[in-house]
Amino acid sequence: MLSPSLLAMCHLRCSVIAFGMGHRPKNTGTTVDIPAFMIYNCCRTSETQRTEITMRSITAFAIGALVTLAANAVSACPDYSQWGRESYNASGNQLYQPQFFNVVAGGENYLQNCRHINPRTDRGPGYFTTAPDFTFDLRGMRGYELHISVVSQCDSALLINTGSANWYYDDDDNGNLDPKITLTYPSDGYLDIWVGTYDGQYCDATLRLETF
Repeated sequence: MLSPSLLAMCHLRCSVIAFGMGHRPKNTGTTVDIPAFMIYNCCRTSETQRTEITMRSITAFAIGALVTLAANAVSACPDYSQWGRESYNASGNQLYQPQFFNVVAGGENYLQNCRHINPRTDRGPGYFTTAPDFTFDLRGMRGYELHISVVSQCDSALLINTGSANWYYDDDDNGNLDPKITLTYPSDGYLDIWVGTYDGQYCDATLRLETF
């Protein structure tokens, strides 16, 4: 039978395992809860198995730490599974009259650390938020070109994800260090837009959407 001090150590060690591999909120990674029987069996193990318990604990803690780090790395990037801070419905016909939206450009996530984001147009640096600034549910876009541009008081950058799940990025095509992206064949569905900055600053900006 384990002594009181060893029993306390065992409970502590099992608690560490549970902490290292515990449940995490949705959209920040996937882990599993530790079954209760694992802790029960750990604390009933004889002293001759303490070394094995320790090694298993270290391994479980290391796996849990890696899972947490990987989840944090994924969450620290623009994420189109989240809704925009502002959401709108729009059609190609409605956007034939240009629409303007005020926004604060900038974000905390450095785009070049997000290896899974591979824009089909220009590629470059920029700082963007995790959730989109805007989500547009687009309908009736066939036959239109969609022009998306930004005017800002700093060096802004533009990142979008279309209804076809394609990424696009731009930095300076609108002139004056401002971005512009033209979709020649825009698809119906969700269009997520991030207005970031090239150098990590924050500034007031205006997003413009217009079809031709």
